[in-house]
Amino acid sequence: MGKKSFKKKVQDCFSPSGSPKTSAPIYQLDPAEIAEQERIEREQEEEDLRKLAAEQAQEDAKAQAQAQAEEEELKKMEDRQMVVDQQEALLDQAHANLGGQKKGSSRDRFKEREARKQAAFEASLPPPNEEEDARITREKLLEKDSLTKTCAELKLECHEISPDGHCMYSAIADQLAILGLISPKANLYQTTRHAAADYIASHPDDFIPFLAAAGGEDTAGALDDGMLDAAGLKEYTDRVRESGDWGGEPEILALSRHYNIPIHVIQQGPPTIVAHAPGPEGSGTITVSEARATRSVKISFHTKMYGLGAHYSQF
Repeated sequence: MGKKSFKKKVQDCFSPSGSPKTSAPIYQLDPAEIAEQERIEREQEEEDLRKLAAEQAQEDAKAQAQAQAEEEELKKMEDRQMVVDQQEALLDQAHANLGGQKKGSSRDRFKEREARKQAAFEASLPPPNEEEDARITREKLLEKDSLTKTCAELKLECHEISPDGHCMYSAIADQLAILGLISPKANLYQTTRHAAADYIASHPDDFIPFLAAAGGEDTAGALDDGMLDAAGLKEYTDRVRESGDWGGEPEILALSRHYNIPIHVIQQGPPTIVAHAPGPEGSGTITVSEARATRSVKISFHTKMYGLGAHYSQF
């Protein structure tokens, strides 16, 4: 999509400009050579897409692991503070039972505990890095400006989706409901999660080449080349269906084919627009004018605007 086939390139090179379509070409290329070159091009595009999907999956997994680690650390801090609070409450009660002087009202002690919590939380934060903060701010602004420009060219307005693990599924479900492909009652992330999982499970040969096991060939459910086996694929689709794991390229393609509609992902780029088509053409880049002329699901992809990593919104 967006690329000329080898055969078309040859015709453009060897056919006179403006000549009738019925005119004979100056040079007749061997059909077998054309077919071979087109096969090579298809394989190269598939390999590029496979690498892109693998890289994106690794980035998403890394960001998700980091977010989970931060959440677990915060939970540990809260648990530790809760123990301290309970111990202090017991000491206060014991002091009161022994007839000691009252240390203060419950409200005052609560305020003191909250102040200690806040101080402990602030002490756990890394020291400020003004240079790093400025770089992050610049990257966020660049991404926002790029997406705003593309939205204006497409005559679309971006609508926020909650930045959780279901954001991609929620964005696509919302668009499907707008297009009338699902009912308003089905406008739920569960609808698209189940659809993606079911399609991948029923078309394993189309997706296993793009689904590397997280731990490589040593992971349970992986083959010698690091790809998923049948058990690994079932575990993967179960997570797609029921967990809060982030969605990515394989799930977008599965939903495009399941609902038989192109899904356009608008991003900072390059490329600015990545189109996932339900037909054999698969995925590729398209222009703004091509996107405007196509009835499709359109979602935005952000990598800088949210602190937890990749995020999807809808138009």
